[in-house]
Amino acid sequence: MYPFKTVKFKMLTFFLNHPSVKALLLTGLYFLCTMNSAMAAQLAGTVERFVGEVRISGSSGERLAAAKSEINEGEKIATSSGAEAVVKMVDGALLAIRPNSQILINTYRFSKDPKKAKEDSSIVQLLQGGLRAVTGLIGKQNPAGVQYRTVTATVGIRGTDFELVLLEEDTAEATAGTYSRVFEGQTYIESVDGRQVEVGVNQAAYAPRDVTNPARQFGLLDKVPNKVFSTGKFDDILQSLQQEDLQRLQTERSNTSLPFQFQLILPGLGNLFKQEKSIPAPTRSGGATRTQAPPRTDAAGRPDSP
Repeated sequence: MYPFKTVKFKMLTFFLNHPSVKALLLTGLYFLCTMNSAMAAQLAGTVERFVGEVRISGSSGERLAAAKSEINEGEKIATSSGAEAVVKMVDGALLAIRPNSQILINTYRFSKDPKKAKEDSSIVQLLQGGLRAVTGLIGKQNPAGVQYRTVTATVGIRGTDFELVLLEEDTAEATAGTYSRVFEGQTYIESVDGRQVEVGVNQAAYAPRDVTNPARQFGLLDKVPNKVFSTGKFDDILQSLQQEDLQRLQTERSNTSLPFQFQLILPGLGNLFKQEKSIPAPTRSGGATRTQAPPRTDAAGRPDSP
């Protein structure tokens, strides 16, 4: 009995050590790892518009952006001097990235199932420069799940269109820190030491880079510092780019809330009702249905006279 097991073990060892078998096993293992990595990548959005040199980088390396380039959770998007990009997120949100800017899609979770709406989240980090953001379905249905961060502040949204700028150094026009202004809706900005202020339409707020300097006050600004912010090449089309997508997503979410079987038969119900309308209703007299009796015939099959 034992010698037989020893022989089987030696045969198995010889088989696994064969060069061809080793190569096949390693290839399969590499394929599984690659497949799992691809499945784990959460699609966050696509490049909808861009001009100039825009680069996307992540765990798979760096690549130049092209029309409809996919952006995954955990990836960075960087624009060079004079370059801009508009990223359309899966939930319909839009990110208009300014020149000489860099953002990180820190966290992105979106499901078309309305029952999971409260689990959706989007956290975008502005590492350099500026961006303009227009709320998508996550921001409308779970605003607490949306945040925009810099090294000096966190911006939360209330369903909005706003702009965010990170100044890393003092300039002749402004001091270093995070600036935010609102075009539509409302945001709040929170400093690193926990102070928070609401920002409404046509208002701007500031969170200083150096919170220990009393001369640099956190909070709402007396007026919007227009020299800090800039108008993007694609700003005029942001609303139109988003509208159709949001309507489609809301329709898909509404359909998802129905049982799967109803989703399949729903399109055919209209035709069913049309067919029923075309069937003539039976004639009723005196509250009862009258049915015509068949004609009477004699033994030879001739019509019988009354």
